Amino acid sequence: MKEGNLPFLAVCAAVLCALLAFGNTCAAAEGRMNVVIIALDPLRADRLTAYGCKTDLAPNINAFAKSSVVYKNAVSPSSWTLPAAMSLLTSLYPHQHKMENLTYLDEKGRNRHSVLSKNIRTLPEVFKADNYRTAAFMGGAPFFPEYIPSSGLGFARGFDVFKSGFRLGGIHKPFVQAEQWLADSPPKAPFFMMVQGFDMHDMVFIRRKAAGGSSQDWEESLWEWLLSALRQKAIAPPFNFTFSKYAAKNIYTGLMVKMEASQNGNPVNQPLTREEEALLKSSYDGRLAEPDRDFGDFLGFLKKKGLAENTIIVFLSHHGNGVMSHGQVGHGLNLYDELIHVPFMINVPGRNPGDEYVQVTLLDLGPTLLRLAGLKDDPVFSAQSKGRVLPPFSKTPYPCVSAYAETGYRLLLHKTAVRTCSGWKLINDPLESRKELYNLNADPGELNDLFEKDKAKAYELENELFEWSLK
Repeated sequence: MKEGNLPFLAVCAAVLCALLAFGNTCAAAEGRMNVVIIALDPLRADRLTAYGCKTDLAPNINAFAKSSVVYKNAVSPSSWTLPAAMSLLTSLYPHQHKMENLTYLDEKGRNRHSVLSKNIRTLPEVFKADNYRTAAFMGGAPFFPEYIPSSGLGFARGFDVFKSGFRLGGIHKPFVQAEQWLADSPPKAPFFMMVQGFDMHDMVFIRRKAAGGSSQDWEESLWEWLLSALRQKAIAPPFNFTFSKYAAKNIYTGLMVKMEASQNGNPVNQPLTREEEALLKSSYDGRLAEPDRDFGDFLGFLKKKGLAENTIIVFLSHHGNGVMSHGQVGHGLNLYDELIHVPFMINVPGRNPGDEYVQVTLLDLGPTLLRLAGLKDDPVFSAQSKGRVLPPFSKTPYPCVSAYAETGYRLLLHKTAVRTCSGWKLINDPLESRKELYNLNADPGELNDLFEKDKAKAYELENELFEWSLK
């Protein structure tokens, strides 16, 4: 090829890129990948077929898993959204980024608003500094930027656009906002996007009216979920399930009161009745259908617009939910695996799907995305990060290391946990002077506390947990 033809070819390439409508972003021509992180909270891993669920509760998410790298043994750094989400964006554990609650007590015992330190770098800030467009569309609560007067918590840092409702909300509206932003945005640069919703949250279940549905509509949907779960044998209540809709309403009302108390950190003095427990479990599983449809629609949108072939898509949950495991209906108050073992999968165009069984943490996502997107090194983020590039994307071996989690939910408690590669787990509750030890290989449900039976292993993990807490 003659040198004289090169300018002409360059002009042709530019014209061609301009003629391609929004559907082809030209970022592909530059070799720069878009990034989308989708978080559905609080979704338990065991509700997806990739993690052993026998019922296809989420056809679109389950199909996505088959074309993605699925991390079977992913651990969240906390059992509720605020600290876990900040860990995801900073690759730091909660006690390191110090965003463990909306407020904290200073040295004089005064309540102060929590704000992320300016010395800490966030993942969207790194992408923005490398000329990415950045946007986030979130489900409310800790993500609401004006939740703390005049400052926000720090989640909005680095985002060109950051939208969040005030109350907990589902993922449908964030997906709609994301599609609108992509449709309105000029296709001149790659984008980094986060979309999140609380569809699986118990308080969204309770406050459905706030999302626009009438009380009657919600009671009807509850009833339909209950009947659907029975038909699909998703639940098998140990009682004669032939009550009326009026009875169902009474069960819902009793459950609502107890769940409200649980979410406010108060102990549920009255245990759930069998009917209330059945309603809770079936409604939790039933809640997954709507966000799964929204997820499928969004993937279809990306494909229709020609973005799918050049977009890294991450699906995860920041934490799980109790759903009566260990007698709990919510999250944040403990560190059992139903709360910190989370779904985590990455879809990279052109890369083979597969399952990874090595233990990983959500802190690993940041370094992995920076590697996959080909961003230049950010010295501040690299220095602070406690995460590593995940397999199979790492250029070096990924030896298994212990994973840690902690929760100081609403300043009511302070619990920490270590989960080792050999399957041992220690949960430490210093305020209650209680420690629990489990062998997850033999007891994945954490039902057989071995603390008194294996003091040597408990002592070993106590020391490990203490050393980690000092870092």
